[in-house]
Amino acid sequence: DLFCSCLSVDPTMLAAHHALACSSASISMADARAAARDIVSQMNFTEMASLLQGVGFRGTDPLMGHYVGNLPGVPRLGIPPIYMQDSSAGFRTYWDWMVGTVTVWPCLLALSATWDPELVRRVSRGIAVEFQTKGANTVLGPGVNVQRVARAGRNFEYLSGEDPTLGSKLVAAYVEGVHDVPGMMAVVKHFAFNQQETHRTSETSMVDDVVAWEMYYPPFEAAVGANVSGVMCSYNEAGESSTHTCENAHLLSEDLKTTMGFRGFVVSDWWAAHSPDALSAGLDVVMPGTQDLFALDLLEAQPKEAVEDAATRVVTAVISRGLLHSKPDCPAPPCLDAMHRSARSFEHDILAQQAARDSVVLLQNGGVLPIRSHVSKIAIIGAAAKAQSFDPTTCNTDGWRQLANGLWNVLGLGRAVEKLCMAWEGWNTGDYYSGGGSGHVAMTSDQLVSVERGLEEEAGERGIQILKSLTNDIDLAVQWAAHVDVPVVVVGSTSGEEKDRGSLNVDADGDDLISAVAAVNSNCVVVLLTPGAVLTKWRHSLRSGAIVNLFLGGQATGAAVAEVVFGTYNPSGKLPVSFPATADDTIPPEEDHYVWYREGLDLGYRSGGVAAFPFGHGLSYTEFSFGSLQASTCGGKCACLSTTVTNTGSVDGREVAQLYVRHPRRSSLMLKGFQKTPLLQPTESFTIVFSLDWRDCSIFDPSQRRFVAANPGELMFFAGASSKDLRSAATLASTVG
Repeated sequence: DLFCSCLSVDPTMLAAHHALACSSASISMADARAAARDIVSQMNFTEMASLLQGVGFRGTDPLMGHYVGNLPGVPRLGIPPIYMQDSSAGFRTYWDWMVGTVTVWPCLLALSATWDPELVRRVSRGIAVEFQTKGANTVLGPGVNVQRVARAGRNFEYLSGEDPTLGSKLVAAYVEGVHDVPGMMAVVKHFAFNQQETHRTSETSMVDDVVAWEMYYPPFEAAVGANVSGVMCSYNEAGESSTHTCENAHLLSEDLKTTMGFRGFVVSDWWAAHSPDALSAGLDVVMPGTQDLFALDLLEAQPKEAVEDAATRVVTAVISRGLLHSKPDCPAPPCLDAMHRSARSFEHDILAQQAARDSVVLLQNGGVLPIRSHVSKIAIIGAAAKAQSFDPTTCNTDGWRQLANGLWNVLGLGRAVEKLCMAWEGWNTGDYYSGGGSGHVAMTSDQLVSVERGLEEEAGERGIQILKSLTNDIDLAVQWAAHVDVPVVVVGSTSGEEKDRGSLNVDADGDDLISAVAAVNSNCVVVLLTPGAVLTKWRHSLRSGAIVNLFLGGQATGAAVAEVVFGTYNPSGKLPVSFPATADDTIPPEEDHYVWYREGLDLGYRSGGVAAFPFGHGLSYTEFSFGSLQASTCGGKCACLSTTVTNTGSVDGREVAQLYVRHPRRSSLMLKGFQKTPLLQPTESFTIVFSLDWRDCSIFDPSQRRFVAANPGELMFFAGASSKDLRSAATLASTVG
């Protein structure tokens, strides 16, 4: 029940904006801030301080029945507790008894491969519903960092892929989806320049203003524009002063709060703050609170206006999301009843499968896919086909917890026990369905549809015989591959928080396995389960074979793959990142203290390099044509462009029309728009309209510290099916100056 009871509010607070504050509906951050100031003015210093530092943690874990992040609220003024939980792709299964009670959704990089804002919004709405069912009111997501390092360990967590425009449109949709659930807040992360895990707590990212504002800031700006409640600052340092981002006044106070106009709260990543002075630099909430950086006595030494502003920002978010005077499901931890609930539903299982299916990218197809009726026998090859979900909650079972607590209380050794268990179990270990670390969601064996299970079920319905070699044993694989119509080789790669991938190769000598199978059967189908880009040095050996990629697809991975392989579903996914031809075509993690972003804006597809599979690429079982690109001026906009997409093949399908712009003062094309068609039947057409605002036609001028629009007549516009498959072009006559 989110309806408000304003009877306890001071009578002087009955102005119009206070009436809005007492509504259960969402209101703008500007209106919410006006009411928040008055509410904070009624707080004593202790109450303000209680909103600025997390509680409920011991060592590296929340206390039983507490969420990952907990703020107690101020009950007498109607401010409920704030319960934050990881992460962007589902409710983190922190304790062993949570496993199986939540949906394991596709990772955010998989969602970015859909190029479908409406689907992203539906998924984030589903995620928010499950968080709320389990008593949390804040999603610690979405992760939005633009990918720079192909081997970065957390690339799977980020919705932007390698492009700020793709990220901006999908990030706004994600935040709006969370906001579709009354009383739910989103926290966008990780601000800023957190593009690698190597030395993540100590490296200094060196990024100039042009690159910051044109490449890495836009997804955060989009979240701010969608009224996101919170922004999480990152672990790394930034700038010549080597200041940690969580106490970096230039990033937080100037760029984020002043220039972007962010009115919500800035929360630290866990243990990413290092000083009480972070408050004056722009940090509002410190997590998880074990360092006591914002303890009452330390806050009293800070400027009072900084404390008041931080508290006001927290209350602004509460009011904006209709939480003021709401009745919390759990008034105070432990919240075990809520946490034990199952949040899964049939509807969410169906949606998770749709999202995974729409994330599948058909990279290459020599004609073997989809598997047709003349195929009588297939082989499923590779250990990844039967891989199980990794469960890192072993350290959070009752036995381990009782041992840790007992030794903590008696000998002070509980933390040592925790470290031993975490090192043994690998808290940041990922699997082929969910990446490792704080973003990992574990599942039960019956919840998981592995690729083996998915292919087996689809083949069984068609009467197709299956042979299995569910190891990476090359001799056995070659034996089976030579005796079937189509061998399906399933390989993958994993990654996790706190460490970058050692290479871009697939695991367990999977490259050799693929090469060996392809040598004896030209119809080899390769299924890649990946946390980001991988090398495909064997791709030319497949001849009539095919390559299918799914970025960590969650619980429905096998079902999604099977639907595409057997043609039940025509793939429409597009790459949100380039797949490089060689490792030398990528930026590696930097080992030095200073990480210089020397490539500037020439990142990913903008670098001009040759990719094995370029940004925006993705095949279909049908064909699409693009009509001429029509450019025109339109009221209040930089330009309006249109093109007609026609299904010229024989199968129903969807295409993603992509619009790229060449600016006279930029060296490469820039994605500035995209739109996914509805399902088109053969011969059916759909007209795509791109409306570019002036920001889309602008570049950042560091001397003026603002975006400056180009003369539209100087711009070149291109439409196509990928960054390297441009079908039509247009220009505008000069309309300015």
